[in-house]
Amino acid sequence: MGQFSDDDEDEFTHYLSESQINHEDPCLWWKARENVYPKISVLAKNILCIPASSASSERVFSTASNIITPKRNRITPYHLSALVFLKNNY
Repeated sequence: MGQFSDDDEDEFTHYLSESQINHEDPCLWWKARENVYPKISVLAKNILCIPASSASSERVFSTASNIITPKRNRITPYHLSALVFLKNNY
C-alpha cells in the first residue's frame, strides 16, 4: 500500500490534461470514464458517495442531548455511546 507505479502516474497525468466538467453530473462522468481511469474512478466514486448533509450527525447529537439530562449527568461515555447506538439502530 502507498506504492505507485508509472501507470498510476500516467493515468493521473492523463486525467489532469482532460478538459473540465461543464455542469455535468460528476457520478455520470466518472461512470462513463471508468474504463479510461480505472484507479482514479474508484477513488472518485468513494468520495462522491459521501452524503452532503450533516443531518444524520445532527440527529446523533440530538439523541445524546436527550439522554443526558440533569438527573442523568453522571452517565459514563461507554453507556452513553451504547444508548445512542441502541436508539439510532433499533
